[in-house]
Amino acid sequence: MLPKKRLTFFILAFVVFSFLQFVGGDFFDLSKNYQCFKYLGCNAGFFGYDAVVHFFAGILFASALLWVMEAHPRFHVLPDGFWKKAFVTVAICVFVSVSWEVWEFTYDHVRVDIFHENLVQENMLLQPTNADTMGDLTFGFGGSVTGVILAGALGLL
Repeated sequence: MLPKKRLTFFILAFVVFSFLQFVGGDFFDLSKNYQCFKYLGCNAGFFGYDAVVHFFAGILFASALLWVMEAHPRFHVLPDGFWKKAFVTVAICVFVSVSWEVWEFTYDHVRVDIFHENLVQENMLLQPTNADTMGDLTFGFGGSVTGVILAGALGLL
Protein backbone atom coordinates (compact mmCIF):
# COMPACT_ATOMS: atom_id res chain seq x y z
CA MET A 1 0.00 0.00 0.00
CA LEU A 2 2.81 2.39 0.83
CA PRO A 3 4.47 2.33 -2.64
CA LYS A 4 1.09 3.10 -4.25
CA LYS A 5 0.66 6.13 -1.97
CA ARG A 6 4.17 7.33 -2.84
CA LEU A 7 3.48 6.90 -6.54
CA THR A 8 0.23 8.86 -6.21
CA PHE A 9 2.08 11.64 -4.35
CA PHE A 10 4.75 11.70 -7.07
CA ILE A 11 2.21 11.77 -9.91
CA LEU A 12 0.25 14.60 -8.26
CA ALA A 13 3.45 16.63 -7.78
CA PHE A 14 4.46 15.93 -11.39
CA VAL A 15 1.09 17.05 -12.76
CA VAL A 16 1.12 20.31 -10.76
CA PHE A 17 4.73 21.06 -11.75
CA SER A 18 4.08 20.25 -15.42
CA PHE A 19 1.00 22.45 -15.49
CA LEU A 20 2.89 25.36 -13.91
CA GLN A 21 5.94 24.99 -16.13
CA PHE A 22 4.53 24.11 -19.51
CA VAL A 23 1.02 25.57 -19.54
CA GLY A 24 1.65 28.67 -17.44
CA GLY A 25 5.30 29.19 -18.21
CA ASP A 26 5.61 28.29 -21.87
CA PHE A 27 2.11 28.64 -23.32
CA PHE A 28 1.16 31.88 -21.53
CA ASP A 29 4.76 33.20 -21.28
CA LEU A 30 4.47 33.68 -17.52
CA SER A 31 8.07 32.59 -16.94
CA LYS A 32 9.72 35.20 -19.20
CA ASN A 33 12.17 37.56 -17.46
CA TYR A 34 10.28 40.69 -18.48
CA GLN A 35 7.08 39.56 -16.72
CA CYS A 36 6.14 41.24 -13.45
CA PHE A 37 3.16 40.36 -11.28
CA LYS A 38 1.26 42.36 -8.71
CA TYR A 39 1.71 39.90 -5.84
CA LEU A 40 4.62 37.73 -7.02
CA GLY A 41 7.04 40.43 -8.16
CA CYS A 42 9.23 40.26 -11.26
CA ASN A 43 10.69 37.04 -12.68
CA ALA A 44 14.15 38.61 -13.01
CA GLY A 45 14.28 39.15 -9.23
CA PHE A 46 13.98 37.02 -6.13
CA PHE A 47 10.27 36.29 -6.48
CA GLY A 48 8.03 36.00 -9.52
CA TYR A 49 6.40 33.11 -11.34
CA ASP A 50 9.81 31.44 -11.53
CA ALA A 51 9.82 31.15 -7.73
CA VAL A 52 6.50 29.27 -7.81
CA VAL A 53 7.88 26.85 -10.40
CA HIS A 54 11.05 26.22 -8.36
CA PHE A 55 9.00 25.70 -5.20
CA PHE A 56 6.88 23.01 -6.84
CA ALA A 57 10.00 21.53 -8.46
CA GLY A 58 11.38 21.03 -4.93
CA ILE A 59 8.22 19.15 -3.97
CA LEU A 60 8.51 17.12 -7.17
CA PHE A 61 12.16 16.21 -6.51
CA ALA A 62 11.39 15.13 -2.94
CA SER A 63 8.42 13.00 -3.99
CA ALA A 64 10.35 11.50 -6.92
CA LEU A 65 13.28 10.62 -4.67
CA LEU A 66 11.04 8.92 -2.11
CA TRP A 67 9.21 7.01 -4.83
CA VAL A 68 12.42 5.83 -6.55
CA MET A 69 13.90 4.69 -3.23
CA GLU A 70 10.82 2.61 -2.49
CA ALA A 71 10.29 1.26 -6.01
CA HIS A 72 13.95 0.30 -6.53
CA PRO A 73 15.43 -0.94 -3.25
CA ARG A 74 18.94 -1.37 -4.68
CA PHE A 75 19.12 2.43 -5.12
CA HIS A 76 17.92 3.07 -1.58
CA VAL A 77 20.42 5.46 0.02
CA LEU A 78 18.20 6.95 2.71
CA PRO A 79 19.09 6.06 6.31
CA ASP A 80 16.65 4.70 8.87
CA GLY A 81 14.91 7.15 11.14
CA PHE A 82 12.57 9.98 10.23
CA TRP A 83 14.89 12.94 10.82
CA LYS A 84 17.89 11.36 9.10
CA LYS A 85 15.76 10.38 6.12
CA ALA A 86 14.21 13.86 5.96
CA PHE A 87 17.62 15.57 6.15
CA VAL A 88 19.18 13.39 3.44
CA THR A 89 16.13 13.82 1.19
CA VAL A 90 16.29 17.62 1.50
CA ALA A 91 20.09 17.56 0.97
CA ILE A 92 19.75 15.54 -2.25
CA CYS A 93 17.00 17.87 -3.49
CA VAL A 94 19.14 20.93 -2.75
CA PHE A 95 22.03 19.30 -4.62
CA VAL A 96 19.75 18.88 -7.64
CA SER A 97 18.68 22.55 -7.36
CA VAL A 98 22.29 23.76 -7.17
CA SER A 99 23.21 21.54 -10.12
CA TRP A 100 20.34 23.06 -12.10
CA GLU A 101 21.54 26.58 -11.35
CA VAL A 102 25.10 25.68 -12.39
CA TRP A 103 23.67 24.36 -15.66
CA GLU A 104 21.73 27.62 -16.22
CA PHE A 105 24.88 29.65 -15.52
CA THR A 106 26.96 27.54 -17.91
CA TYR A 107 24.28 27.62 -20.61
CA ASP A 108 24.04 31.42 -20.43
CA HIS A 109 27.79 31.90 -20.63
CA VAL A 110 28.22 29.48 -23.53
CA ARG A 111 25.50 31.28 -25.46
CA VAL A 112 26.89 34.77 -24.72
CA ASP A 113 30.68 34.20 -24.67
CA ILE A 114 31.09 31.45 -27.27
CA PHE A 115 28.13 31.88 -29.63
CA HIS A 116 27.94 35.67 -29.10
CA GLU A 117 24.17 35.72 -28.84
CA ASN A 118 22.66 39.04 -27.77
CA LEU A 119 20.74 37.76 -24.76
CA VAL A 120 21.38 40.67 -22.42
CA GLN A 121 19.60 43.31 -24.47
CA GLU A 122 16.59 41.05 -25.00
CA ASN A 123 16.64 39.92 -21.34
CA MET A 124 16.63 36.26 -22.37
CA LEU A 125 19.23 35.01 -19.90
CA LEU A 126 18.24 32.03 -17.78
CA GLN A 127 19.92 33.75 -14.83
CA PRO A 128 19.45 37.49 -15.30
CA THR A 129 20.55 38.48 -11.77
CA ASN A 130 22.06 37.04 -8.60
CA ALA A 131 18.71 37.70 -6.92
CA ASP A 132 17.09 35.33 -9.42
CA THR A 133 19.62 32.61 -8.62
CA MET A 134 19.21 33.02 -4.88
CA GLY A 135 15.43 33.04 -5.23
CA ASP A 136 15.55 29.85 -7.28
CA LEU A 137 17.74 28.13 -4.69
CA THR A 138 15.68 29.40 -1.75
CA PHE A 139 12.37 28.33 -3.24
CA GLY A 140 13.80 24.99 -4.37
CA PHE A 141 14.94 24.39 -0.79
CA GLY A 142 11.56 25.50 0.57
CA GLY A 143 9.76 23.21 -1.84
CA SER A 144 11.88 20.21 -0.89
CA VAL A 145 11.27 20.89 2.82
CA THR A 146 7.55 21.20 2.08
CA GLY A 147 7.64 17.95 0.11
CA VAL A 148 9.30 16.17 3.03
CA ILE A 149 6.78 17.64 5.47
CA LEU A 150 3.88 16.54 3.24
CA ALA A 151 5.39 13.08 2.84
CA GLY A 152 5.83 12.83 6.61
CA ALA A 153 2.26 14.00 7.24
CA LEU A 154 0.96 11.40 4.78
CA GLY A 155 3.06 8.68 6.38
CA LEU A 156 5.28 8.26 3.32
CA LEU A 157 8.61 9.05 4.94
